[in-house]
Amino acid sequence: MKKFFFSILAVGAIVACTKSEVKYEGESEIAFRPVASVATKANVMHAIDGTDYPAAETFKVYAYWKSDKVAGTDHSEFADAAKYIDGKEFAKSVDGTLWRGAKKPYYWPKTGSMVFACLSPADAPVTNITHNVVNDQFAFGYASPATTAETIDLMWTDATVSYNEKTAVPGVPVTFKHALSWITFKVKGDEVTSGGNFVINNLTINEVRPLGSFLSAGREWQITGFPVDVTVFDGEKNLTTEPVVIENVDRGTLVIPQVNDTKNYKATIKFTNNLGDEVIKEVVTVDLGNGWEIGKHYTYYITFTAKEILIEPHMEDWVEVDAADQFIF
Repeated sequence: MKKFFFSILAVGAIVACTKSEVKYEGESEIAFRPVASVATKANVMHAIDGTDYPAAETFKVYAYWKSDKVAGTDHSEFADAAKYIDGKEFAKSVDGTLWRGAKKPYYWPKTGSMVFACLSPADAPVTNITHNVVNDQFAFGYASPATTAETIDLMWTDATVSYNEKTAVPGVPVTFKHALSWITFKVKGDEVTSGGNFVINNLTINEVRPLGSFLSAGREWQITGFPVDVTVFDGEKNLTTEPVVIENVDRGTLVIPQVNDTKNYKATIKFTNNLGDEVIKEVVTVDLGNGWEIGKHYTYYITFTAKEILIEPHMEDWVEVDAADQFIF
């Protein structure tokens, strides 16, 4: 914005000088006010629940500038735009509620407007990442971690309409979307199986595809890789009469969205049965359906009940036999 300042100094009836000065407003830093869409590594691990973007998390920013575009312009009109911010990390400011450049501050151009897209977390373990602003598409490869202790909530934002320093107040609003699927298991027993009579030793999701490539424009995953088993819980957990989450890592079971058209996914549960005179180890399987969709949180409720062994007794009747001989004395 241009401001004009006029300074006039008069001595008697004589004008000593007339000064005209053109100035641009002071530097305005580019900042973001992100939220997580309803349903990181080094910073935030595992699934992020709710709509509050974690203060400790950071994300990458891609920003495109064109000098002839006014604020509110659609991203599709940003062909041949300058990449003003090229995948740089933004972190929450120490004294505020906005996210700013982590390594250095970024400032608004004085002309035109900019379109933004973001990827979270900033150090997401993705490969071959590209972003096309006209098509509004992130593309990258991703490999699921070997254990649930290493999972992160992979998220992205669609491209915004364009902003300038006047319209991005207090910061550019962006909404992150979850690129993975989150799975939770809850188990309970009844009055008999709870209290240590049934003890869960292991819960594993079988044959999950661990590799994929993602295209954000269609929210589409192309799944690759040989199936692997995902261990959700390993240890000892007594059942209670109320459903409780069973997992070694809180919010850690994140998988690439996938569908199996030939057979349903299964979970294997190993448990100890202490109800008999001798302790036995049992294994059961649970049908999880044909897969999981992007951005959805699936909760499976599993109940272990006991059916008392009852015996219904019958007797075989005597076979009556008349002796053939008679004895007379």
